Amino acid sequence: MVYGFLSRRIWGGLIGVLFLFFTTHQQPSQAVIAEPTTGFSNTDFLVSNVNSPGKIAVYDQNFIFKGYLENNFPLVLGLDILPGGDVVASGNGSSVRRYNSAGISTIIRNAVIGNAGEIKAFRNNRLYFARRSTASGVEELNLAGDSLRSFGAKKYWSVVVLPNGTLWANDPENPENAADVYNLQSGAFIGSFPLDNGQDVAYSMFYSAQTNTVLMSNGIAVYERTLSGAFVRKFTPGDGDLGSCFGVTRGPNRVVYATSSTDTTIHAWTAQGVYLGASSVTPTSTRPANIIWMGNASTRNSSVNAVGTLRNEGSAVQASLWAANNRNGLGGGLFYADKRNKITVKSVRV
Repeated sequence: MVYGFLSRRIWGGLIGVLFLFFTTHQQPSQAVIAEPTTGFSNTDFLVSNVNSPGKIAVYDQNFIFKGYLENNFPLVLGLDILPGGDVVASGNGSSVRRYNSAGISTIIRNAVIGNAGEIKAFRNNRLYFARRSTASGVEELNLAGDSLRSFGAKKYWSVVVLPNGTLWANDPENPENAADVYNLQSGAFIGSFPLDNGQDVAYSMFYSAQTNTVLMSNGIAVYERTLSGAFVRKFTPGDGDLGSCFGVTRGPNRVVYATSSTDTTIHAWTAQGVYLGASSVTPTSTRPANIIWMGNASTRNSSVNAVGTLRNEGSAVQASLWAANNRNGLGGGLFYADKRNKITVKSVRV
């Protein structure tokens, strides 16, 4: 299956066609499947790949490829971390998959899942996934796969659960240019807030405990907002266009990372929005979607060290970092910048 992210409006329509809809009803159940290629540590990055057969790639904190957590999860899209450190993933086929750090996977089945969009796990060990295949809102499940309740009745793609007791959801196919807000305890609809400052949609949303803010991607940029929805800042690369950005997360030292399916790269910025460059994850990832950093499962922070150069581009300082894995062709890449005022360094903390 060939799958591609296009413009944020065209992309929304195309993915809805390409995501297959399974209608066979199944009772909630769990089954252990074969151990995949590799597990993960608490400093690794995980990246979902929606192209067939659907893989979850594991990279260390320098984006050196380690292997695949998952080798065959059709159209795997959503990724998040459970309170205990396990990872949950959503995709095609009326199921959610749960992975422990050793890489052992458990399938949680329920027909109500359908073809899910994003999935989020909360501290109550509840799962919240956007039901993008039908206008059925956000569904809440327990870890046994039992459906507990629904939030709203729209065809949501993205969802985020916040520590202030609210749940946000957005439907990129709806021209309202707003995010819906629900009361997490009662399930009641609270209202909506505008996606302003040029955002218009949210394909993916991530709550950053490091900054107590929410990061959102709209296909061409990343936006940061307070828990009230107020605009904080916008993250764009040097040329101003991310090229079909979907997933976004915050990594070591508050650095923001976002995937780009057009050129199969991971973009990076400082917490203040200074662009650091893009690292290629070709050929180990194809059409990267969501990204998570396992360090967000704990309060411990870490750093990324890489050999490269710093260059001053007038109004902003960019980092040109050559990760070691680029030398062996296993998914690393050059963080690039302009050619002016080059300063060579041996190590960079980002």
